[in-house]
Amino acid sequence: MVKRAELQRWAEWLSPAPVHCGKAEGRRRGFNATFSPALRRSSGESPLKLVFSRPPKLYKYGESYKEALLGFARAAALDPALLEPPLREQQLLKFLGRLSALVQQKGMLKAKRLNSLMSSIQNKEQRLYKEWRYPTASGQHTALTMKPLRSLNPGTNTGTVVLGKVVFSLTDEEKVPFTFGLIDADGSCLAVMVYNIAESWGVLIGDTVAVPEPHLKQHSIEHSGKSFTFSSVRVESPLVLIVNGKAQSMTSQAAAVVAYKPQTE
Repeated sequence: MVKRAELQRWAEWLSPAPVHCGKAEGRRRGFNATFSPALRRSSGESPLKLVFSRPPKLYKYGESYKEALLGFARAAALDPALLEPPLREQQLLKFLGRLSALVQQKGMLKAKRLNSLMSSIQNKEQRLYKEWRYPTASGQHTALTMKPLRSLNPGTNTGTVVLGKVVFSLTDEEKVPFTFGLIDADGSCLAVMVYNIAESWGVLIGDTVAVPEPHLKQHSIEHSGKSFTFSSVRVESPLVLIVNGKAQSMTSQAAAVVAYKPQTE
């Protein structure tokens, strides 16, 4: 059984600073409603069962993977009886290991296949996509400057579009995000992570994908003796992507769902 003071220390340790994930707020604000009921509970059930998953998952969806792994590990250490924290930790380690390997090895495709994909981009698709008017964060459609993946800067690359071919796809047990590898005409490869997708949406190896104003993040993660290094582009909705020369329909995006569950003290 975890003591009240220990839970408070755990809450303070895991309370996240703002991350690039939806409407995540400051260090304490969003957690009062979650931790206060747990601190008031008098039953024999560990309060960590109510609260452990939210902070690490928040970090995970914000792609702060090191913090997410530390959160799962810390929750498991505070209450070894809980089965989910170590399971989530191992699942995330497995996902990161597979993703890092696939990016580094460009989907593990054969050289002949990769050369064919890169040649198709350079000789055909680039000319077509340079004339496209892309959806942007402002809600307008505008012409963007096409750049190679290697020229992207960390953060949002305003006024830029990248173009490539899909070389792999990958999902974890939670199915979010939908992750795929993108290789450009120069042979650079990174991961593209797409959120708010409908269950039926996805891309296939060989598909051509344009990503307007890509938000780049460079990952270097060390945890439990394992290390992962790769770059990724975060896409908040499939609606901004152009796949095989086509804009994505509204059915590609997940519908909003409001759920309410009353709480008892």
